[in-house]
Amino acid sequence: SQGQRTIYLSTLFFHGFIDRGLNEWAGPDALIRRRRISMIRSIYPGQTATLSGKVVAKRDDGGRRLVDLELLVSSEDGPCVPSEATVELADPFVEVPG
Repeated sequence: SQGQRTIYLSTLFFHGFIDRGLNEWAGPDALIRRRRISMIRSIYPGQTATLSGKVVAKRDDGGRRLVDLELLVSSEDGPCVPSEATVELADPFVEVPG
């Protein structure tokens, strides 16, 4: 036993969930260059996973438009998966929200 009350969402779920949120925000042609997650609380069947985030830096790196974000997956129990990501935007004319 790992001290869990029942089955829970896996690491693969969280990577996919965060990637989906990043692509919804940045567009389907954006590239996720870096992602780091830390699972601090589980999410169980019947709970709702919510992704929120904020832009913490924007920069040009040799013509690549990079955006650093702080993200958080939460449930009804509170914060579950604090995360960081760097996204390369594909469209040079798109305005970066945040």
